[in-house]
Amino acid sequence: MDRRPAAPSRALASRVIMAGGSRSCLPARILALLAGLLLLGARPARAEGVDEEFQLWAPIVLQVELVPDRLAAYAEVQLRVFDDAQRLGQVVYRPALGVWIADPVSLWLGYDRVETHAGPYLAENVLWEQVLIEHSPPGWRRLALLYRLRVEHRFVRHHDPVGHRVRVMARAAWPLALDDRLQAVVWDEVFVQLNDIRGVTRHGFDQNRFFLGPAFVLVEDHARLEVGYANLFFNRQGGTDLMAHALWITVRFDI
Repeated sequence: MDRRPAAPSRALASRVIMAGGSRSCLPARILALLAGLLLLGARPARAEGVDEEFQLWAPIVLQVELVPDRLAAYAEVQLRVFDDAQRLGQVVYRPALGVWIADPVSLWLGYDRVETHAGPYLAENVLWEQVLIEHSPPGWRRLALLYRLRVEHRFVRHHDPVGHRVRVMARAAWPLALDDRLQAVVWDEVFVQLNDIRGVTRHGFDQNRFFLGPAFVLVEDHARLEVGYANLFFNRQGGTDLMAHALWITVRFDI
């Protein structure tokens, strides 16, 4: 997403990647906080006692700029196919609104509807708030960095109490071609559950997602495709942890 995957952000910000625009320097304290949360939540993969499978994750994203450089609407539908990409696992519906309070900081308010079809049907409604920071380091104007802090409030049907979870992402994108239409993208996101949800999850480290792959700018400032490998580690409650090796395909449109 163009330096964003399935994370809400500003459509015009794609020009930073493709045209080498500049971004303000970020306060060192903010960067240190995000890095610390990532390190706190990160867990090394274990070779034993972990189930492994292939999955397919396919987010489709639309972002519409309602007020230039000030207000945007975001919509996403994400399909997740489990069991070696043979069975529909989850479908996620994600609308959101974002406002830019200062360059390069935006605030977002969103909602997720997560429907799990693998195993017993499970419906989850999630309200979330998010801070998004985008910039390019001084002297590295073509390097697009993104930092995202999201706090989720999870309402799981027939399971109490309301769960609260923190998600921290760091992302980098770098053009590989002279015309900037081909980019290398890498990101990592850590999930930390703040409390127990009976029968669903426990507090503490919840999961980690890592992505590496190319991004193709299909229509400058308006459409892009990201295809790559995602390593997904899930800390399962009362069972064997799962490491999924996923083909991650994101299609994004900006209007």
